[in-house]
This record gives sequence, structure tokens and C-alpha cells, in this order.
Amino acid sequence: MGLFSPDGAWWWDGARWVATTGIQLVLPETEFERSGGLKAARKLMTIREWIFVGMYVAGITVIGLPLILVLVIAYWIVQFRAYKAYRQWTLELLSLATAQLLDPDEPMLACETTIYPRTGFWPSMRRDNAIAVARAHVLMFWFDHFDSPAIRVVFAARPPDVDLMLINGWIRISLVVAHQGRRWFLPGIRGIPKGQQVIDAWRNVLVASASRQ
Repeated sequence: MGLFSPDGAWWWDGARWVATTGIQLVLPETEFERSGGLKAARKLMTIREWIFVGMYVAGITVIGLPLILVLVIAYWIVQFRAYKAYRQWTLELLSLATAQLLDPDEPMLACETTIYPRTGFWPSMRRDNAIAVARAHVLMFWFDHFDSPAIRVVFAARPPDVDLMLINGWIRISLVVAHQGRRWFLPGIRGIPKGQQVIDAWRNVLVASASRQ
């Protein structure tokens, strides 16, 4: 449990003030990990890599050409399942992180994370920016690696000082976070992220705050 300064730049850890960007969070094991969900998600990512190799081999051989469509479909199905699993793990981590940073009477209302293919030759996953909305704070987080629970705080702000919007594409949906002249994009494959839930929670907080004034 801690307390953020009014400008969000500092966090009281119970003994001293720490710069928000320097907060060191140590999160316990999630229920997703204890139940074997993370192990299964990692296995799906490995299967995806092997399917990718199969597509590459099929693409350079005449015999393998008829298999490309089947492999592409299999690739997207496995990727979709893997990304959904990693999102579930990430949301549990965000819930734990928010609980450590805020008072018990300010629970997390909604959260979302980036879950999208990373550009490059070898298939990987982008899981970096993440956001959590609470009654009096919007917290932006950053994960160092898609397969790591290591997380740091990018900023902590009052809900009125943040702007959220959703960009809908045919395959890609992006939650856009604006704060102090900067923008962060949280892309996801359609059908996986629930960015509208974050926006709805943020708007409800703004309405409740305005009604109290």
C-alpha cells in the first residue's frame, strides 16, 4: 500500500518517497501461473514458432505449396489462443501491481495491455505498454519482455489529466493513452483486448468526480 503525490511524480512506499518511474515492484505468483496457464501459453508460443518454420519450408518447395493455407490458418488459431492466455496472465499481474501501489479502498476498475505481433523476421509478441484505471488514478505500466512479470510504472496521473480513445481497424484495435503531450498506443488483435471497458471505467470515474464537485 502506498500514496502518490498530487502530481503523480512521487510514491510513498511506507518509509520514504520514491520517484514514480523508479518504483521497484515485486509481484507474487499469479493464480494463472499456479494453475499451469503460463506453462501452457509458452507451449503455444513454441508451437507457433514451429508452424512458422513449416510455412517457410513449404513456401520454398513445390510439394509444400498446397499446405501453406492450412499452415497459415493453424498459425493464426494458435497465435490467437496464445495471445489470449498471455493477456489473462498480464491482467492478473496488473491487478497485483495496482493493489501494491494504491490504498485498499481504491481497487482497480479496469485494465488492458498491448498484445500484438512484433515486427521482424522471427515471430514474436509485443507485450509492453499496459494501463490500469482506478477511482482516483490512471496508472501506465511497462513490461520489459513479453514473457516476463517484471513491470515498472511509466506514470501515475489523475483521471482528468489523461485522455483515452480507441482506434478500430479490421484486424488491429489500439487503445490510445494521452498524458502531458505524449501518446502511448496499446495495439491488440481484434477479439482479444477489451479497450472499451477501460474507456468506460475512465469515463465513469470522470462523471462521478464531476458530480461530487
